[in-house]
Amino acid sequence: MERGNGCGMVLALLIPVTYAAEDLYISQKQPANIDRVAIYGLALIASCFILIPFAVGFSDFIPAQFFLENSASLSF
Repeated sequence: MERGNGCGMVLALLIPVTYAAEDLYISQKQPANIDRVAIYGLALIASCFILIPFAVGFSDFIPAQFFLENSASLSF
């Protein structure tokens, strides 16, 4: 069994922890006039805006042309 420094494992385990923290925060601070689906939709939009600087910094955007070229081959 190969042993590494564990940095990747720690990083991977932070993802579910942040989801749990988000769920706890939303359940405590949810406004009365907004339903849960809208809150989670807004959380997903906020996470997109948080990740955009990282995608730009690492040049990790998926080009829109990729979807346009491959959309003809998709069958449902």
